[in-house]
Amino acid sequence: MFIRLMRIFPAEKIFLAFCNWLIIIQIRACTKMRPNIIVFGTPTCSWCKKVKDYLSTRGFSFKYLDVSRDAKALQDMQRKTGQTGVPQLWINNVAVVGFDRQKIDRLLQISKQGDHHENEP
Repeated sequence: MFIRLMRIFPAEKIFLAFCNWLIIIQIRACTKMRPNIIVFGTPTCSWCKKVKDYLSTRGFSFKYLDVSRDAKALQDMQRKTGQTGVPQLWINNVAVVGFDRQKIDRLLQISKQGDHHENEP
């Protein structure tokens, strides 16, 4: 098959196509490694701080929205879950109400030891 391709296309074109394919695979892998996490909370919420610390100590980055100051974020949060309590997380657009460690671990593929295996260096 490769010999047939070599007759039709120069080796440089095949090599560039292969490199482009590898880059696409790497970009997809990186996207899977970095989950989209949004944390809804308030400054006075102790569980909000705990969930942010939990994510940070495990190497996850997230967007924090203070619903006591951001009316649109509060509306979005309420519309999605029907709940007003915080913390709430959206992990890849899946809602987690409260600091539900088991659900967070499952969604982020965190092992029992507390290490997550997708973001390791």
